[in-house]
Order: sequence, then structure tokens, then C-alpha cells
Amino acid sequence: MPNRERLEPIPGSEKYSFCESVHVTGPSPWHIRKLDPAGRMLGGGITTPSLCGRVDRGWDLSVVISIHHLGHSCRACVTAFKRELGLDAKESK
Repeated sequence: MPNRERLEPIPGSEKYSFCESVHVTGPSPWHIRKLDPAGRMLGGGITTPSLCGRVDRGWDLSVVISIHHLGHSCRACVTAFKRELGLDAKESK
């Protein structure tokens, strides 16, 4: 079981959401998208694409973005997410 710190929301992540494509399969990774004023679309109809650009039709997940959950996410989305929040610079120090 992951420790509590790994399950806490990443600071700044409230402006983002995990999302899935309408073509999702069981082992598909989660994607990350930046939220707009419409907010989370849990029932479908996401209004912004995923950070990697691969998902433009789908729904959001009701899951906080934490270090633990990044392990089940699209690598390109994680890289873009970390870059946007400045986390990649912190990790390289």
C-alpha cells in the first residue's frame, strides 16, 4: 500500500483532471488534461484535450492527481504536467 504522502494531491493539480478516452480499454493509461471554466466532465464531453493531445473525446475521472496515480498515467501527459507545474526542474536538482 502506498504511503499517505504519495496519495496527497500534488499542489497545483486542482487545475487539471485525469481523463479517459471514449475508446478506453482495461489496461489503458489515464491521461491528464487542463481544466477550463466548464470544470470536470465526469459524464463525458471533455472540453479540452489531454496534455499529450491523444484524447479529445472522453470523460474525467473523480480521482485526485497524486504521485501514486501518475504511475498509471500516459508518460507524455505526465511529462507535460510536470513541466507545466515546474516539477521536472525540482526533480533534477
